[in-house]
Amino acid sequence: MAFAITLNGGVFKIASNETEKNDINIFFPPAIAHSISDDQFNKIKNNTAGLRFVDNAITVVEYDDSQIFPDENSLKRYIENVKFLINDFLEPSCGNETKSLHNIIQSYSNTLESFDYSSITYPLNKSWEQYCEENSIAYVHPLQIP
Repeated sequence: MAFAITLNGGVFKIASNETEKNDINIFFPPAIAHSISDDQFNKIKNNTAGLRFVDNAITVVEYDDSQIFPDENSLKRYIENVKFLINDFLEPSCGNETKSLHNIIQSYSNTLESFDYSSITYPLNKSWEQYCEENSIAYVHPLQIP
């Protein structure tokens, strides 16, 4: 069972299991953990669906179109935002070494630092996360980063 976590009327994080949910340093309440199916979680993780939180109910909404990166620079901008979140998580002073996703996030960080963006044919007509999934790159969705 996976979780979508809301806080102050908005979607805050996602977690694939109870351990990841508990690794998110937040109090329940005010945060609320909503159960979602593994299939729904995977659609969110792959960025083919998003979460909508309205009237204290969470729904998973599939996107009509895939995310498209028309050129290398647009993908790099997206990845820079992801790297910012990852670098905060990996900062040694944060004490996240014991978190369940630490090794995956560290590996993902290494991949992003050495990734050859010119190896992709543009436009990339899918989400970066779908690309990772299809190319066996260990990754996390930004909402998974504790």
